[in-house]
Amino acid sequence: THVDYIAAGAEVIITNTFAAGPWVLESAGLGDQMESITRSAVEVARQARDEAAQAPVAIAGSMCPWVGMDEEVDTGPVAEGFRRQANLLAEAGVDLIALEMCSHPVYSRLITEAAVATGLPVWLGMSCQRDGETGNLVGFDLPHLDFEQTLRGLVDTGVGAINIMHTSIDDTAPGLALVKEHWSGPIGVYPESGHFVMPNWQFVDIIEP
Repeated sequence: THVDYIAAGAEVIITNTFAAGPWVLESAGLGDQMESITRSAVEVARQARDEAAQAPVAIAGSMCPWVGMDEEVDTGPVAEGFRRQANLLAEAGVDLIALEMCSHPVYSRLITEAAVATGLPVWLGMSCQRDGETGNLVGFDLPHLDFEQTLRGLVDTGVGAINIMHTSIDDTAPGLALVKEHWSGPIGVYPESGHFVMPNWQFVDIIEP
């Protein structure tokens, strides 16, 4: 997959570590394999770059602040887990860290601080959706959390760019508008196309180029 993206002209490829955080792996009985999974994912990306890149290609290490969105979790172990994952990605050789699906204000802040502490460039990826009743932008799958409030709590963390990602195309534009109100740095976007129904992604409503 990395080779295909590089051949298509990608200047950044992203490691398959989105779900390699300690809480996700532990819930699957794989908590003791976080280091090997992380290092293998980065090595695969590096091999693809060596094989296919004809121009500079950066490797972004993916991290996601999924912990247990519907429950209160002790932030001490959460912060330590994020630091461990960020440091593993840095040690394995990524060029930057891409934070994805940041919607929860506390966990997003902790994961951002952990990523920034590595000294690598950090791209903050935020996800939002429009509340069906109020029309306000809220966190993705977190309708009780105001998206703008979460955004305001992250703009001072030292990230290099803020992206609106994993957000429907209809909600991406208002998400970008809010980012522009609070952030003067680089802005990116990669909205979702289709939706997930267990166990597979549904490739519907595909966005034309």
